[in-house]
Amino acid sequence: MKRHLSIIVLILMTIGITSCAQKRFVRIETTEMQRYDIVYDKSGKCGVYDNVADSLVTAMKYDAVRYAKSASDEGYNFTLWIFQQDEHYGLLSIEDSMNSIVEVIFPEEN
Repeated sequence: MKRHLSIIVLILMTIGITSCAQKRFVRIETTEMQRYDIVYDKSGKCGVYDNVADSLVTAMKYDAVRYAKSASDEGYNFTLWIFQQDEHYGLLSIEDSMNSIVEVIFPEEN
């Protein structure tokens, strides 16, 4: 009986945690990288969410984000994204072990 009660409590906690995470975002878009999702807020802005760390990696400031590819260099693994923010486009790189990000915003064409 005690074991059944423990299992029920564990299931309820899992459901509660999952529903709390989902309530923070109005839409969650899965990507081919199971580790990361693209999440959207009420204003339509989006960011990148790390499912393993259970945390938001970027600010919710992008108009669009799309997964580009994964890459490795000198023992570091990176996940590359293409984004649009206002009228600008750019490249977002996330170093996978620490979730360190680098943004490169491309200049407007004249």
